[in-house]
Amino acid sequence: MRDEIIIITGAFGALGRVVAQVAADRGARVAALDVAPAPPAGLAERLGPASAVWAGVDLSSAEGAGKAIEAVKARFGRIDALVNIAGGFGMENVEGGAAATWRRLYALNLETALNASRAALP
Repeated sequence: MRDEIIIITGAFGALGRVVAQVAADRGARVAALDVAPAPPAGLAERLGPASAVWAGVDLSSAEGAGKAIEAVKARFGRIDALVNIAGGFGMENVEGGAAATWRRLYALNLETALNASRAALP
């Protein structure tokens, strides 16, 4: 992974932080993206100066994903890998559950991966 440019979406969550840290520890330059307004304390420092952190990234829209991927390309010059970890969970029964919950989970778990992948492919 030495000097590979790896984008990790959902990088502020429990799984995303671990994946980002392992990649950085193995020599990758990590682009850590998340919708949260601020990264967890110390994340940028743990990933090191060769990596970068972007907060407030809305990958559920094609425009937001496009801007984020372009920012990564501008910072690093290229993209070698994209790891789509962004997502969420909502616990409710289908019977009596809200359609809005399903739309939110669709946006968090599917559209984020679709939009980030589409933006990164070129």
